[in-house]
Amino acid sequence: MKVIKIMNYLVFISGFVLFSFFGLNSAQKFNNIVNIFHHYGNNNLSHDNELHLVNKAPDYNLELGNLVFYFESKPVINFIPEREKNINMTGMASKIFIFPYAQVKDEKLFKKTNMETGCGYKLKIERVSSPIKGIKVTFFYDLNTVAFDYKFFDSIGNYKGVVFNFYNKNLIEKLKSLDDKILKTVDGKKKIVIVDLGHGGSDFGAISKSGLNEKDVTLSIGYKVEKILKKKGFDVFLTRDCDKTVLLDERTSFANNFSEDKILLSIHANSSLNTGASGIETFFLDNSLFQDNDFFYGDACKESIKIIENRRSIRSKNSFLLASNLQENVYNFIKQASSKYKDRGVKKSVSQLLLGSHMPAALIEVGFLSNDKDLKFLQLLDNHEIVASGICKGIVEYFEHKIK
Repeated sequence: MKVIKIMNYLVFISGFVLFSFFGLNSAQKFNNIVNIFHHYGNNNLSHDNELHLVNKAPDYNLELGNLVFYFESKPVINFIPEREKNINMTGMASKIFIFPYAQVKDEKLFKKTNMETGCGYKLKIERVSSPIKGIKVTFFYDLNTVAFDYKFFDSIGNYKGVVFNFYNKNLIEKLKSLDDKILKTVDGKKKIVIVDLGHGGSDFGAISKSGLNEKDVTLSIGYKVEKILKKKGFDVFLTRDCDKTVLLDERTSFANNFSEDKILLSIHANSSLNTGASGIETFFLDNSLFQDNDFFYGDACKESIKIIENRRSIRSKNSFLLASNLQENVYNFIKQASSKYKDRGVKKSVSQLLLGSHMPAALIEVGFLSNDKDLKFLQLLDNHEIVASGICKGIVEYFEHKIK
């Protein structure tokens, strides 16, 4: 049996090298990795109290984290099988993936994510030249508590992406034993709204010809949203409370650390080279934007995968509901003050903030700073109150009708 395993491994390596030589030869163009994000889940997860976590927030604690790569062109992933389970002294198993002929030009991307530790797993990203040039990604993870998969997607800016999703395996097992009707009655006592104020600090966002910065518009509207929602009894948390720089994965990790019944709202202002473009639009993350595959690691059965997909489906539907309520109410409030404001509708998007959020989430663009009419509206602070009021009404309606 041991000889057979060795022979199978040698056959794979031979095939891998042949593929590398004939499929990706020395003339092969390198695929640049333009960005890497690591979104943390709940790092306070306790494996000694899983049932309590199920009863408290089954959807929230399902995902432990996400590792996302953005490429200039569609990536190829090669999985390196092991001759036998590789478990080190700490009890962590490992899985190895290679992106052939991929390269990272910005050293900061390596420093930002390499050797980071999530809940039950650790990442290692490095350049390799054998058996093929490219980027090697190694996951060290607890076999008993972590499962993961990966999916491809197309992102904004025509980049091609791949996301590795890490799941709470113990919680999946608990969910199998609970009746679906019980799950649907589980709800947090508190209603938490995390308000993301787009850009900030050294990141100005869009800038109008008059010098109005997107980061200032979002900060002003966000403050007003916080004030209104708190009066209505919501617990509100801002990803930034002043003019400071906050990275995208820091924003999602901050939001993911809250339990209870929560949503994420991200406020932005738009811009376009086409100065005629105007109006508001709202984005949400839909499961249809991802390309399914059969790769799932962690000894997960079909029932486990079904549970994960079901929870993700519910979140996607709630994100659409949130986006729809926001779009409708903000537009209705704005058009009373500016009848020519355009309703650009609700749209699907794999934006980084939506991708890394482990909860229903929506991103609203409240107008174009590059458009004279939209700019005139957004320059007035009183109109920020109008936008905030529409946002808050949309949030209230969401919690009244959300899918449990």
